[in-house]
Amino acid sequence: MGIEDESQRIPPTPETAVEKPPVKQTTGDSTETPKRTAEDVMLDFLTDRNFLTRDESALVSPKKVDELIVRTAHEYEHVPDEIPQQHIDKARRILGLQPNLGEGRIDTSERDEEIKTLTEEMRGYLEKFKAECPEVLGMILCGSRMDPDKLPAPNSDVDIVLVLKEGTITDPRIPEGEALLYRLRAFSDSTPTDSGFPVELDELYSTDDLLAKLQNPTDKSKLTWGWNPGIVRYVGDNIGDLDEIGAQIEILKRIKHPDMEKFKKQKVAEDKELVARYLGQAKTKK
Repeated sequence: MGIEDESQRIPPTPETAVEKPPVKQTTGDSTETPKRTAEDVMLDFLTDRNFLTRDESALVSPKKVDELIVRTAHEYEHVPDEIPQQHIDKARRILGLQPNLGEGRIDTSERDEEIKTLTEEMRGYLEKFKAECPEVLGMILCGSRMDPDKLPAPNSDVDIVLVLKEGTITDPRIPEGEALLYRLRAFSDSTPTDSGFPVELDELYSTDDLLAKLQNPTDKSKLTWGWNPGIVRYVGDNIGDLDEIGAQIEILKRIKHPDMEKFKKQKVAEDKELVARYLGQAKTKK
């Protein structure tokens, strides 16, 4: 029998009935308005400033909101009255929404086919790169063009992490490393994919440097390209004793390491504090 079953309670007799003082609400009372989270603050700001509609705010995943917070939190300290359209477009892409306000989420099935085509194009691109720069061994594909939940801008580049042969000097402070960097960037900057997409060289590692970084769980540099492990793809020759599939498995294993997840959560928490501070203190201007 539930304790709230009124029919089973015995009413007090008139002689013993005592009028009880009204219950005083405390800060911990369940009727208190729940505290707004950083996600709430962010989504309210986005809807108030016409980045997205209220209905669309219910469609986006919490992970996408976290990613947007991490990538843009520092931009909200001084919010202009008129927000450039490119910033709105960027936010919608990160959240996995179609370009125009109110259009909702993108069609991920179409993106899957585009990513397959791009991956094959990048295999051909790699062969051209190796012919021009024989130090090149393979590449890690990442970024928005590899994300099925995002619709890249038409001029968006293909992000790559270049993997070079063992022992290759990559330190730009050393003349040999500086000369190599110029050669690599000269090729990537002047050579688009077969579909005409520009290519952005995000990082470059020799195989020994890459393996050392992967095996070091406290190396945060992997977050710059491995934030979303689900979209990371290695194409190329063997890395040490690992063939292409083995290298792919090892890369994913390392960027999913619990310590890396801990770093990600810490970064998200820090940037949520910024969002709460910048956007949550006063009513958003329209």
